[in-house]
Amino acid sequence: MKTTNVTEKAFVGNPHARLDEGEVASAMPRRGSLLYVMRLVAFGVSVAAAWTACACQGTVLSVVQDVDGYNSWPMIQVVEGRLVCAYGRGKGHYVEGSRGAYARTSSDGGRTWSPEVCIMNDPGICEGAEGAGRDSSGAALFWMNCRARGHIRHELYRTEDGVTFTKIAAPEMSPEPIQVTGIFTVPDVGLMSLWFTGDYRSGEPCNSWGTLVSRDDGKTWEQRTMESGLAKQDWPTEICAVPLGGGRLLAIGRSEGNVQRQFQLTSLDGGVTWRKSRTNIRDVKESTPSLIYDGETGVVSHYYYQRGPGILWRRTAKVSDIFDRPEEWPSPVRVARGGKKRPYDSGNVTSVAMGDSHYLAYYSGDPTNTAVLVARVPARPGSAPKRENEQVTALILPSGKLVSRNMIEGVVGGGDSPVVDDAGKAVAAFEGGARRIRSNDPVRLWREIVPLVDAMNGEQTCGRGTGGD
Repeated sequence: MKTTNVTEKAFVGNPHARLDEGEVASAMPRRGSLLYVMRLVAFGVSVAAAWTACACQGTVLSVVQDVDGYNSWPMIQVVEGRLVCAYGRGKGHYVEGSRGAYARTSSDGGRTWSPEVCIMNDPGICEGAEGAGRDSSGAALFWMNCRARGHIRHELYRTEDGVTFTKIAAPEMSPEPIQVTGIFTVPDVGLMSLWFTGDYRSGEPCNSWGTLVSRDDGKTWEQRTMESGLAKQDWPTEICAVPLGGGRLLAIGRSEGNVQRQFQLTSLDGGVTWRKSRTNIRDVKESTPSLIYDGETGVVSHYYYQRGPGILWRRTAKVSDIFDRPEEWPSPVRVARGGKKRPYDSGNVTSVAMGDSHYLAYYSGDPTNTAVLVARVPARPGSAPKRENEQVTALILPSGKLVSRNMIEGVVGGGDSPVVDDAGKAVAAFEGGARRIRSNDPVRLWREIVPLVDAMNGEQTCGRGTGGD
């Protein structure tokens, strides 16, 4: 593996221990047991928080995986019109031991998810997805982060259906990255990923970042260091980049420590050299960025999850307005909410475009149990027509049943009008009325809403995902 030290202006990056050790989750507790009830309540807190304050018209949330354990750090891609969401599951955020990597697919835009498949689960190794993209044939690629005994190995897996994953590369790299991020195509160059490494806790200038380039669809990779010897406050981590055409690349990097302004990195020569700047994006707390570029409109959508307050934000801008003016990003719009009991137990959004929607994968929960969620939003804000008397913000239960916001409000308010889903079809009607439930009590609200919803959908208990351990 060739390592090239680039003399152009280096960039500062701060490695984030996203894929820490854990163990595969235990089996789902028996329905009706005290443990089951406690699990339902705990999950209700995180999911209720996600929908209670959605502000972006058209947001629909679905639960990819919520079995007991730390379901987290999802990476999402599209293959053959199917969503593929890969994620890790362990016993906590910072737990020694093993963590496995799993995946589920959706053929209906996130409404339902297939049984879980195991990508890798080696005993004693902490494994999880860390970056995703596609090769020239359209197959999905997933970088897997494998940690054991103080070393990190990065393996690239390829899938054509989201069910069968084949390892195609495990490059030796120096310096050894903490993480390799998303994969994108640079015309006349090949596939590219960004990497970063260093020490989150050290005050020494020991941090670096750079690029990986593949000219054979991911089989081999060339590592280049863009910047080294960086202090923590100058170090961009978890960098997400998109090609804009003509050799231009736009990237956003996470900031570490107390410097709460994201980095913007730009290149005019296909990633050979870069310019690094601070943005005006301050509503962050070590927030992982995710970008989607719309070549038809010249608009870039920037998604990030603000840890602490627990808010998933979206900023949209014309590339021409911010490429050379990184401090002129427009104000954000709130897409969804998540857990905020402990900041690091929620966050890390990744995104992908399919059709007229963007799909955003993130995790939300508490130190013991987290859920992997996917939010679907219109690709072009404001383009989705709003039908009269309809609230399109919704939550999809793991069973695939869709619960629209006005169903929730109907239960809370005891209404008797028909309830419609986001497609405008009647899915249930209230007979009489339901007793009023305090909307500022998410635990009680969730516990009392779920049986009503399940009854209307013909179920006896709350639907849950299938295929989990």
